[in-house]
Amino acid sequence: MGPIVLANLSTYPRRPFLAPPYGLLYVASALDRAGIDVRLYHRKVLDRGQVLRAAEEILALKPVLAGFSTISGPSLIPALAVSKIIKTRTKIPVVWGGLHATQYPEQVLASPWVDYVVVGEGEETAVELARALAVGPGGRFDPASIQGLAFKENGRLRINQSRPLIENLDLYPPAWHHLNIDEYLTKKTYLLTDGGSELSEGRIASILTARGCPWRCTYCYNLSVNQRRYRTHSVDFVVGMAHELRDRHGVEAIHIQDDHFYGEWERAFSIARRLRMPWSSSGRADEVVRWGNGILAELRSTGLRELQIGAESGSPRILKLMKKDVTIEQMFRAAELCDRHGIRVLFSFMTGIPGETDADRRLTCEVMDRLERVGPSIVVNGPGVYFPWPGTPMNAMAEKLGYRPPAKTKDWDFMVWGTRQMKMPFAPGRVRLIEHYRRLAKRTATGSLRIPFFARILISLARFRWKRRFFRFPADYYLPRLVLVWLRRHSGKGAAAVYDQE
Repeated sequence: MGPIVLANLSTYPRRPFLAPPYGLLYVASALDRAGIDVRLYHRKVLDRGQVLRAAEEILALKPVLAGFSTISGPSLIPALAVSKIIKTRTKIPVVWGGLHATQYPEQVLASPWVDYVVVGEGEETAVELARALAVGPGGRFDPASIQGLAFKENGRLRINQSRPLIENLDLYPPAWHHLNIDEYLTKKTYLLTDGGSELSEGRIASILTARGCPWRCTYCYNLSVNQRRYRTHSVDFVVGMAHELRDRHGVEAIHIQDDHFYGEWERAFSIARRLRMPWSSSGRADEVVRWGNGILAELRSTGLRELQIGAESGSPRILKLMKKDVTIEQMFRAAELCDRHGIRVLFSFMTGIPGETDADRRLTCEVMDRLERVGPSIVVNGPGVYFPWPGTPMNAMAEKLGYRPPAKTKDWDFMVWGTRQMKMPFAPGRVRLIEHYRRLAKRTATGSLRIPFFARILISLARFRWKRRFFRFPADYYLPRLVLVWLRRHSGKGAAAVYDQE
């Protein structure tokens, strides 16, 4: 019998992989533990040639099942295209899991190229499904008996009872042996995207120590996927994983990628004291204020070098709408404390939020500028454009204001951030360019650009726009891109044409 192949197809063209495909690594760990043969496939797939190559390489493994990890956005397009090739050439089952499939099982299963959807955490569902399919054609397989599985039966959608969340995460150590770990250990990190990073000059590894988040932010997927439940790996497990990465792979610093590392403070501090290497994590402004000078000094002594804080908005009204439970005053106090102790902080912001006004956006811009002036340790990122993640309360607000998510899987061919994002009916189109103008306004070096003189003109215009908070009539954005747009339209290489998924 052949292996189960689990695939993650990325469409982000720049930078190395920013983080490992943890969904695949955990599911592979569960399959390993059950004695089931599994192979992982993680590639960047940017054009039709790479789609065909990915399909051929997966089929060459002679799998008995092909699974795809999915997230809302353009990576769904090559996943759909490869699924089609597999289904047209073989009879093996195709299974989708991950955040997108969990939130849109009906939409995913409307495609003839997908047989099953794993809804929620996939470790135990994948094992049960693999064992059931291994019975063979003469056996009796009842998909309705598997919790967390959605499937088609006589043309009708069936979604089984939800599977309980996993409590003992230590059962499933990430199955690194299925991938080339060197592809995920970078010497240059992009975690602080606008301000660079000072975490380490050597190898940096991203790790997960927990799942879920106890907070109630209305824009976050955790509310529906993890139901505000916070579950953790043990301290010994996390420290052992970090030290193995250090001793076997030369890792010199750790980025803790949890949505919320400090959900259990004593546990977090125990991990910090035992890491014995530089580390970074995300946190909250109110937490930093509550810690105060004493705790921050101790955290700095353990190796904490960088902290990512989701500030999100400079408008108290919007923060309340988000149920962020953080104040503007706490943001500034957190910035001052971290700067005092030499802890580099990235404050990230967003705009284009349902119910946001021009006055709210101006407040956000003002808070961003003021935070940046607090001290040299403060980095301000954004404002990125809000995207209505499926299953969130704010997504429901967006739909009430006219937002309609794509009706078919093939229509998710847009970036969920940036200028290629879908235009939202509740936000003016210019919000998609605010981050572009801010980043350009902050740029100082132009010598490496092909036409420095032209670049300096655009930078001057961007500085004028940012200072005046004037983002209308963006001719200085669109005109330089006119040729690129023309080439894209006339090359016949739009995503639907490139991937030919239907």
